[in-house]
Amino acid sequence: MREAGEMDVVTFEDLAGDEAEFLDSYRDARPLLRLGAISSPEELVSLRDIDDLLNSEAIRPPYFRMAKGGDQIRDGVFTRLARVQLAHMDDVVDPAKVLQAFRGGATITWNSMNHFNARLRDLTTMISRTLGCRSDVVSFLTPGGGVQGFAPHLDSTEVFVIRISGTKSWKVWDTLRPRPTAGYALDASTLGPPSMEFVMSPGDVLYLPWGTPPVAASVDQLSLHLSVTTKPRSLGELLGDVVRDAVEGDPAFAAQPTLNTSRIEEVTTVLASALQKLVLKLDGLQVEEAARSLVKEAAQQLGSGRIGFFEAVANAEADLSEVSVLRRREGEDPLSYAAAEEGRVQVVIGARTYAMSAGAVPALAILRERHVVRVDELASEIGTDAAITLGRTLLRIGHLVPEHSSR
Repeated sequence: MREAGEMDVVTFEDLAGDEAEFLDSYRDARPLLRLGAISSPEELVSLRDIDDLLNSEAIRPPYFRMAKGGDQIRDGVFTRLARVQLAHMDDVVDPAKVLQAFRGGATITWNSMNHFNARLRDLTTMISRTLGCRSDVVSFLTPGGGVQGFAPHLDSTEVFVIRISGTKSWKVWDTLRPRPTAGYALDASTLGPPSMEFVMSPGDVLYLPWGTPPVAASVDQLSLHLSVTTKPRSLGELLGDVVRDAVEGDPAFAAQPTLNTSRIEEVTTVLASALQKLVLKLDGLQVEEAARSLVKEAAQQLGSGRIGFFEAVANAEADLSEVSVLRRREGEDPLSYAAAEEGRVQVVIGARTYAMSAGAVPALAILRERHVVRVDELASEIGTDAAITLGRTLLRIGHLVPEHSSR
């Protein structure tokens, strides 16, 4: 049972059902409609959140757009001049102008909401890690009364549509192949009858494979939905990454032939030799290791993940005691130090140099040699207060993290 104030966490199973079945039977193959899949969709983003967002006047184009009758409205129609401190901006969203256009039948779009909404960033993080590709969230707010914000169209992404508020009627056509490399509008008269027609209500989720044409219109009241897009990478792109990693830093591939028509024969010879070397190198490639590297990289996409730095540092500094266990942050090289004048030492951490008391040297020696250390081990060398001060300093600059931290 949820405690008061606790929010539901949307899982991949909420969006797509059984993960294995979705990947085997639906992804990149056919649409999937799940009715009532999310019990509290307004916890992702609510109409009050949208009101607050509009009134903040901080989200500017291209994050904010409007469209009517299938055509995008020029930014100047809904923006104004404003001054923030000493900076002048000519594209600040004007709530009054936006509402006037909305009442006239315009659809409001917020692009990449995961860039400025923490709950939606958590959603894209989950999807990116499950599907191994970039994910973004676009919201569409449409007036009631059968308003169609956009014409039938193709997207160059796959999409999970999440109905938040109101209802919308949808038509979906069969997935087209080859996949479009860019999105574009379609003429409905050339598509023939749709393969699916339905009305989506709050909590419903619709999956559309890349290259599946849809069109939607509000029914009888204001409508808000999210389009969670994902951009899968082709096998060709993945192979390009594998080859790049295989040759990077290898002097056998360091030649720089002159790409000139008079040097075609030379370029051909050099390229043929390099391809032979590449074949030999790839023949010895650890394929599973390369696959794991691709999966790890795919989980770290723009628009997803959280650093959680400031809160973590504040908590770590406040909680630090003799029994705290600290470890060197992943990817950090050991620190080094050298004597300086007037009882000081120069401590080198990464690309930065810090001046510290020479009295810290016994503790610094431990930290240089050890990946994980308890504060009381440092305290036995330099005293408790000095050890805690040193620990806080190294937490603050990011060299150390609490042992329980994933950062």
